[in-house]
Amino acid sequence: MKYKFDENIYARLNLAETIFSILKRKYGENLCKRYRIQVKKVKLKLLIRNHKRNVKIMCLTG
Repeated sequence: MKYKFDENIYARLNLAETIFSILKRKYGENLCKRYRIQVKKVKLKLLIRNHKRNVKIMCLTG
């Protein structure tokens, strides 16, 4: 059986998997057992990553 994939959706999925891979590499794979704490930690890690990226871009552009 052959399926057609939407290229835009596939690209976004690939991007999301890449970001999670980067987060796991940088901050470790272990998360707390409680769901709410897990969500807070992931949001914090994403916030830190985005902040670092924005600062890096600002430094490069002057």
